Amino acid sequence: MDKGHTFLSATLVELSRRKVLRTLGGYAVAVFVLLQLMDAAVEPLRLPDWVPTLVVIVLILGFPIVSMLAWLFDVTASGVRRTPSEGLLSHSQNTILFSVMLFATAGLGYVFFEYYSGVFEVELALEQEQAVEQRAFTAPANSIAVLPFADLSADQDQAYFSDGVAEEILNLLAQVDGLHVAARTSSFAFREPSTDIREIGRLLNVTTVLEGSVRASGNRIRLTAQLINVSDGFHIWSQSYDRELDDIFAIQDEIANSIATALVESFEGLVLTPRGRAENLAASQAYRIGRLHWWRRSPEELQKAIEQFAIALEHDPQFAPAYAAMADTRLLLSRYGNISLHDAVQKATPMIERALAIDPQSAEAFAALGLARLQIGQKDAAESAFRQAMQLDENYIPAQLWLGNVLSYQGRYAEVERLLEHAMTLDPLNELLAVNYATNLNIRGDYQSANELLQQLLELRPTSTLLLRTMAAHKLGHGDLQEAWKLANRAYQLGPGNPSEIAVLAKT
Repeated sequence: MDKGHTFLSATLVELSRRKVLRTLGGYAVAVFVLLQLMDAAVEPLRLPDWVPTLVVIVLILGFPIVSMLAWLFDVTASGVRRTPSEGLLSHSQNTILFSVMLFATAGLGYVFFEYYSGVFEVELALEQEQAVEQRAFTAPANSIAVLPFADLSADQDQAYFSDGVAEEILNLLAQVDGLHVAARTSSFAFREPSTDIREIGRLLNVTTVLEGSVRASGNRIRLTAQLINVSDGFHIWSQSYDRELDDIFAIQDEIANSIATALVESFEGLVLTPRGRAENLAASQAYRIGRLHWWRRSPEELQKAIEQFAIALEHDPQFAPAYAAMADTRLLLSRYGNISLHDAVQKATPMIERALAIDPQSAEAFAALGLARLQIGQKDAAESAFRQAMQLDENYIPAQLWLGNVLSYQGRYAEVERLLEHAMTLDPLNELLAVNYATNLNIRGDYQSANELLQQLLELRPTSTLLLRTMAAHKLGHGDLQEAWKLANRAYQLGPGNPSEIAVLAKT
């Protein structure tokens, strides 16, 4: 017992003489402080997710190194000197103590690593959980999605009329203050009657859904509409309309107004006060059909959009949104088609000027102006134009989408996330919004959430080349070459003439 006690006392004296304990204590405090400072600096400095882990590993490896240096050397007023080996312990006892000390400090380092890596994992899990909660948008109380009306006619020849009525209802409801209306690009994705209304409501982030049908017989038409509560699937309101097919646009206008008025009365505290409606319904409808093609972003679809915008201007040469749409479509063709940027800007500029001359408060025109500036590299001017468009119409999705591009170029990823989250509450199934949002998540290190978001949307739209090629690019960036090639090849098979599909396939 006396020998053991003597050895323990001698060990403590030897460690104290060599200043090992004091040095390790100081190093442990320094490591703790440095890790706290690094944890606070990760987000402001936008450091990659792997940096904290690397720093922890380096600092932990320092424990046995520091202990070894403290054992062998001593810092004195005259400089660093090798510590004299003479002490209370024999050479063999010193060797045993040195070995035990290295193992002990390595163990201490492992404890620090397990603790801090666990902290980082918990923090990362919490951040991802919070991000999922933020993306699981809670449907506003006064919210509605207008689905495309089903054509139940024997000849299936009333799709133009039924879509026109649904679009006009949506257009009227979108102008009601306090009513959240799902955008057409999302709600018109549900043409098939197989999807449960409650699932549609969840995906579109609304509490009510309007669906309907059209049936024609000779020169008469019957339209039925019903408003459904998403939470329980029960009908809140329903009505049928029988009309003679004399003036199709007049009938669409009448029925849409009647239904919109009845629907607004179903929501507490809302009043239908339409403003800014197009004088010419034919022009307005052609414009909306053009925007439907416009969102699909292929050379063929963009060309169809231009044709519809031209039809709108034939019906109403003073229809400012159609001029703006012609302009931004030309600009998009320089990216998705084979038009040079120079030619696109030359053709778009007079159209933007014409739109602003007709309506100086046109959100569509300011957004097109921002896109033109963005594509020629004037990012600050582009941001100013997009923000002006959003000030004029806070729900104009293209302005929010393109502003997100500007902010991404400037590395302002947190702002991009907030901006796109707001846009996705309005248009939750919009592919371009989802792709940009997922790309932002991927850049910020949340690849899993980005992949899940795109995969969920791809299940609804399995032939979307945009989703396929975006997922392929993400897979490629994370080293999954086989899956990247499969996705890129599927996109190419669906759109073999699209330069975007060709480019992604070439990269894989």
